[in-house]
Amino acid sequence: SVPSLCAANMLSQRYTHPHAGAPRHLNQPRLAPVSSQPTSIQIQSNTASCSYITHGNSSSAWRRHTQVASWGAEPHALPSTSAMQRRSHAQRAVAAQSLATDEQSSRPSLVTLVDELTSLSCEVEIPSVGKVVCRAMGGEDGVGACVVLTRAFAGSPEEIGITDATKYVDKMRENVPRGILYIAALYPSDPALRPPNRDCRVIGTVALSLHQDTLQQIPTLPPPPHSAYLSNMAVDQKFRRMGVAKALLALCDQAVAVAGLSDVYLHVRQGDAPAATLYGAAGYAEVARDSFLSAQLKKVRPRVLMRKSVSLLYAQGSADNC
Repeated sequence: SVPSLCAANMLSQRYTHPHAGAPRHLNQPRLAPVSSQPTSIQIQSNTASCSYITHGNSSSAWRRHTQVASWGAEPHALPSTSAMQRRSHAQRAVAAQSLATDEQSSRPSLVTLVDELTSLSCEVEIPSVGKVVCRAMGGEDGVGACVVLTRAFAGSPEEIGITDATKYVDKMRENVPRGILYIAALYPSDPALRPPNRDCRVIGTVALSLHQDTLQQIPTLPPPPHSAYLSNMAVDQKFRRMGVAKALLALCDQAVAVAGLSDVYLHVRQGDAPAATLYGAAGYAEVARDSFLSAQLKKVRPRVLMRKSVSLLYAQGSADNC
């Protein structure tokens, strides 16, 4: 669509953060989505208090509160979007057009998009555990994100060391707004679960590519152009089956809508039933799957490409449409 194309044009511009160095064009290393595996930890109450926050500057903030019982129970019911997210597609197209004609004049629009993507937040209360805040990765979250990623991929063909994970996390921090890494930060009720000198610990990650420049190398079943791509969903094993992954997925829905894109894609390994169930409950549907022959030729494990139409869900679910 025209709005999606214009948003993609906006994301294609190089953006220099006020505290960053020269603009960079970076590519993600080859990391793959991680499935959620069952653990022995169970939460009896699945009711969570969830709030979405977004603000374009330090003087304004908006909140929406939604009570959700078991995040996966209503995969097509999304929380109301915030005031900053209610920009019309026409307004986004005008901003994107100014980006295409003059890079300097595009800077305010890019700054606004960066602010919106990095200000989104989702809070989930887990009984007897604490509060989980899903948000953009901050400067002090890098080490925790690396630990989660290395542990999640340990023993798999995609296993990475702490050095490669650190490089990946640093690149993702610099990719905004063409891509972004969101984390799940636990503010535990038990002080013993806190890292030294911090009040929270990183227990989950998810990467979202919003432009081709930040799309990892995909040997088979690539997502179509001008769409979002989700990867590297990882949750600390001790905190799985508590709604953390579902909260991260819902936060990504908000980010995709803010970026003006309609669809988000992901890959899941064939035969990975827990991951397929998680994504299916969140509204993803199978689009295509690798044949055994194509997977053998590319020397990869067979995967399934899944898609979720974010714009359609907003159109059906609320008058506060983007």
